[in-house]
Amino acid sequence: MMDSRLHYVIFMMVLIGEYVAEDKENFDGSCFCAMFRTEDDPTKEDPLLVSDPQIPIPHNIAGAKSCLRICITLYAASRDVIGKALCQVLKHDTDNLRVTVYFRLCDEEKWASTRNADKNRVCCRGDEAVECS
Repeated sequence: MMDSRLHYVIFMMVLIGEYVAEDKENFDGSCFCAMFRTEDDPTKEDPLLVSDPQIPIPHNIAGAKSCLRICITLYAASRDVIGKALCQVLKHDTDNLRVTVYFRLCDEEKWASTRNADKNRVCCRGDEAVECS
């Protein structure tokens, strides 16, 4: 039996895909989602995690709005595993890490904030997520 969150993600992806499909021109884009430390400046730092959902996106305003929604949806669906994924990437002890989700359309260099900062803090011991004290 599929988790209700997975149903929600699939539903949102179908809706987003239908929205994007209305503009058949200029489907040369790609949507990228990333997580940065909340205190980091995305113009100066590399993201902790980057995801490419592999959905064709037009390189225009509608595409940017769709990419924003895709990243917010992916973030919402993966909240339960974010800590584990971050710890496996960082591979060192980390206390009270907070992340913010950003998106980027196509090969543009500038990351834009989704304004979704995770209120939960991530703590790692090595590459394992642990409960923050």
